Amino acid sequence: MATISVVPRRPHVTVSLRLPPELHARVTGALERERRSLTQQVIYLLEQWLAEDERERRRLAEEQGEHRASEAPPDPPERGPNERRGTFTSGRSPGTPG
Repeated sequence: MATISVVPRRPHVTVSLRLPPELHARVTGALERERRSLTQQVIYLLEQWLAEDERERRRLAEEQGEHRASEAPPDPPERGPNERRGTFTSGRSPGTPG
């Protein structure tokens, strides 16, 4: 006896797509040969496109990170224990009401 299992479908959003008739005919002909629906093909192509977009974004972020690291300003020189850490142009100490 065969067992059939039903996988619950994920919720979907319905999207209306307008295509020129010539393109629709070409697409449906190709999809019939592939035994794939237009919906399945659109989902596949969108997933592939998004995966490629994510790879490209990561690559650009890595390049920018490497570029920024190579142009980073040098570390400030070490200061002695009695040297001031900063200068104040107002002539008063920080926290002093002005």
